[in-house]
Amino acid sequence: MQTLLLPEHSIEARQLLQLSQAKVATESGINRAYLSQFENDKRILKDAENDALYDYYDEQGIDMDELINGVLPEEQPEVTAVKPLINTIQSPVKQLRIKDGMMIYKGLDDETVETLMIEYYALEETIVKQLEQPVIRTFLFNDVDEEATFNKALPLLLACYYQRQIKLTLQGRINSDSIVNEDQIVTMEQWLDTKRNGVS
Repeated sequence: MQTLLLPEHSIEARQLLQLSQAKVATESGINRAYLSQFENDKRILKDAENDALYDYYDEQGIDMDELINGVLPEEQPEVTAVKPLINTIQSPVKQLRIKDGMMIYKGLDDETVETLMIEYYALEETIVKQLEQPVIRTFLFNDVDEEATFNKALPLLLACYYQRQIKLTLQGRINSDSIVNEDQIVTMEQWLDTKRNGVS
């Protein structure tokens, strides 16, 4: 077994890399709920998970032995003064931070960001699975059945749309709380938002 990791070691390494729990869990092969419980001091890592997490952070460029012994690398500077592309709020400049390689609006609290990142990666898995689905062919001529294949592709299109919405929310470019009643639907975007529940 590698050096025993404590919850604060994982949190510190993850924050230095500016990564979410969801990203670390996905890429290290550890269950996200398990990682969350470990970082909240509610569970102890098994040897296999300890080694996987240690190796993952090490591969990302964090010298875990130095981190554990209190010698930390300099933190990455945060990105600031980036102009929003659409739906500008009062100030022409938004304060942004980086997480999982994405620009995140600083006005979002950590819990909201983590929840959105979990949904973002769940949609990523849905998209990958949908892309691997075979096309539907006609019985007689073995041609691609365009209509049936298109209908089968709709969940993929919806997942891509919702993932985009999450990204815009994380960047502070749209408000995640804007809910439209069915009788108020005017645009395709509003209609798509009403179909969201069945996708991820």
